[in-house]
Amino acid sequence: MCLWGSVMNKFDKAAGLLKQHGIDAWLISCDEGSDMHSPYFLGIKSHARHFIIIDANGNHQVIAVLMEAPMIQKAVDAMGAKVAVRAFNNNKEMVALLKGILARPTIAVNYGEDSLQKATGFADHIRAGELESLRLIAPGTRFVSSVDLVAGMRMVKTPAELAALREAVKMTMEVFESIPTWVKVGMTEQEVMARLHYEFFKIGEPSFEAIVASGENTADPHHNSSGKRIAPGAFYVDAGIRHEQMSSDITWTFWIGGEPPGDFLDAYNALYEAKRVANRHMRAGLPTALADQECRKYLEARGYDHKKLFVHGLGHAIGYDVHDVGPRASSAAPPGAVFEENMVYSNEPGLYWQGRWGLRLEDDIIIKRGECEQVSYNHEEPIVF
Repeated sequence: MCLWGSVMNKFDKAAGLLKQHGIDAWLISCDEGSDMHSPYFLGIKSHARHFIIIDANGNHQVIAVLMEAPMIQKAVDAMGAKVAVRAFNNNKEMVALLKGILARPTIAVNYGEDSLQKATGFADHIRAGELESLRLIAPGTRFVSSVDLVAGMRMVKTPAELAALREAVKMTMEVFESIPTWVKVGMTEQEVMARLHYEFFKIGEPSFEAIVASGENTADPHHNSSGKRIAPGAFYVDAGIRHEQMSSDITWTFWIGGEPPGDFLDAYNALYEAKRVANRHMRAGLPTALADQECRKYLEARGYDHKKLFVHGLGHAIGYDVHDVGPRASSAAPPGAVFEENMVYSNEPGLYWQGRWGLRLEDDIIIKRGECEQVSYNHEEPIVF
């Protein structure tokens, strides 16, 4: 029930944003998962070609292929949203339906203007050929970027979304706590990833493809889980669950087999404390770059060359998408970027020594006006098993 309620309110919220920006409608064009805003609004995954039309006056519609229209109708009926679902059986019928719907002065579509030089990639989903076709079908319509709409929908989270995040984190933590009971030396990274996804699908779904790294692979922050067999040494899991349209994103670093060396323990402790330093600067009204800068100052004071060893930013926005809408929590964040209350961010400092091992400790943070809310946790000392 919570899921359907949150999805239903998305249509109402989007209609309000359209009126605020003087736009008549928002068109989401999706085929084979090309735009994540389709499941974001509908609450289900429709794989075949379809269009969602969010209307400023509330006359929302979905145009879908005949075989999926009943499925979509059931979904919108279950959520209680006033959305008309219209079916087409071939391209000729599809274009005829689009011509009628697109006959409006201004329609937003999901493209990010100048997305290679501006931080607008979060809205960049529609394919170039599709946008060209829409312009041919509706030559009198002005198509504009949905950047402001997407930002308005996804940057600051609602109370229902924050509740869903807390539950997603709780479920993820329970799975993470079980890892030492079933991960064994000799298993492959892919076997561990498969087991994680199995556990996640029993209670939700993976919010992204889990990163499972062992040994020297832990020195690559975005390692692709491989057929490498786990040997004694450093080992980390970066994974999360999507629950009621909110994602968790958590990384724990372990040591498998024997006692970890002193320099590993020192690095783990430094990251744990650096994360606490960063937390103090993750609050509404502060620059998103500041937490990263203070984290790096702390690591430098502990003797770590952050320019060589901490090779990514401190964090990113989290939401429906695990890398959600919002400025990076990074020293490279654009000037003027600040945290807003009820944004959700990762706090994930790391240290990486190529050819040896790496560590990352990642938690999920809710931005508040005062002290931030750290929703997840890492253990103060590394788990050794």
